[in-house]
Amino acid sequence: MTLLNHLDDKLLYVSQSATIDSGDLDAAGELLLSSLADGLQIERVSIWFFNRKGTALTVKLALHHGQFSQKGAFEITRQAFPRYFAALHSERAIIADDAHHHPATLEFSDDYLQAEGISSMLDAPIRHRGEMVGIVCAEHTGDGRQWTAPEVRFVAAHADLYGRALSACERNLYERQLIQQNAALEQQVQERTAKLLEAEKMAALGKLVAGVAHEVNTPLGVAVTAISHCEEMRGRLQRSFDDKALTHTQLNDYLSETAQAYGLLSNNLRRASTLVQNFKRTAVDQSHFELSTFLLGPYLHTIVASLRPLLKRYAPQVVIDCPSDLEVTTYPGALAQIFTNLITNTCEHAFAESGQLRSPRIDIHCEHDEQVLYCIYRDNGKGMSGSNLEHAFEPFFTTNRTGGGSGLGLSIVFNLVHQQLGGELALSSQPGQGLTVSMQLPLNYRRVAGEKASHSA
Repeated sequence: MTLLNHLDDKLLYVSQSATIDSGDLDAAGELLLSSLADGLQIERVSIWFFNRKGTALTVKLALHHGQFSQKGAFEITRQAFPRYFAALHSERAIIADDAHHHPATLEFSDDYLQAEGISSMLDAPIRHRGEMVGIVCAEHTGDGRQWTAPEVRFVAAHADLYGRALSACERNLYERQLIQQNAALEQQVQERTAKLLEAEKMAALGKLVAGVAHEVNTPLGVAVTAISHCEEMRGRLQRSFDDKALTHTQLNDYLSETAQAYGLLSNNLRRASTLVQNFKRTAVDQSHFELSTFLLGPYLHTIVASLRPLLKRYAPQVVIDCPSDLEVTTYPGALAQIFTNLITNTCEHAFAESGQLRSPRIDIHCEHDEQVLYCIYRDNGKGMSGSNLEHAFEPFFTTNRTGGGSGLGLSIVFNLVHQQLGGELALSSQPGQGLTVSMQLPLNYRRVAGEKASHSA
């Protein structure tokens, strides 16, 4: 095999190696130096880098007598070797057959060349992004050597390949930085989204508190009025008794009116108590998600009852179709939040933007098999277009931005169904045809969680 063919084969092998573009600069450097040493049959090859000002060269990687070393402390400066640095910046390569007398390398003769037994040098610049960033240095020891044109091209090509390796290393660095930045950004987004979701959750709870407070005021006001009326009648009765003017008719009237007042008082206080109890249960559930077993039907009725202030404006017929003995093991707080958000979404969007809807209606249908709970929530409001339907679960997407909509209601529903309850969720709707939300949830979340744990173990 001729020298030219030998060098071409070496160069082809190195240029096709995945190591050059792997981003591992040390591995690429070792591959290139090994190829240079073998192709040129020399014992000393090295890679040098300029400092930022271009006034000094430092060894990045060296291969001497079959041993790799990184001699970052070994440095040559422009001040000490001005002719060498001038030649580097003015020539494609420094071809020094007689390194002791070549104008660019004779400065190394006494202190370096003689000490290392070097007779010939061949240096080629490494360029990156159009700038010379270093050199590849080939050194021949023993008798002088005349570098051939193929050998010069061989060294220059390896220097160019090292520039390619630098680009790959830089690209990998940028990719890692981008991944880190994206991870940090994603973490920030998750943290801020969690805060926003919590704020939305508390805002919904705040609306519920305000509505319940307003609703409780009515029966309490009636109760206060009834008590005042009873006090007034008792005062009149007392005065008649003290004046010995109490008649049988007055006593009957007092007993009749107080009986009515006490009945009114009892009914309204019971109504207020029920509102408070329903609100307390759903509010506590929404704030603290704890796994429990309960009858689904009565709990759904409790959720709807707690939302009576919200439903009062449109007075929809709410129909809950759920087997009376349907028992589930899941997070009641998550269910409360899901149906609260769905009903709120219906009232604030489906009914509010539907004009004068004659018979607003909400249907909640539940059924099950051995392992899955199927819940279908349906309203007969204004419905959604296909384009809005595609984005309905995206955080902050809302068609009521000017009306104060946050765009988090259905996003919270999606996250609760998928992440908290381990279920599936789907929407279907057409303009003017209402909205249908279909959910598939584990009937026994504790069993599903146990199965997942055993599989992962």
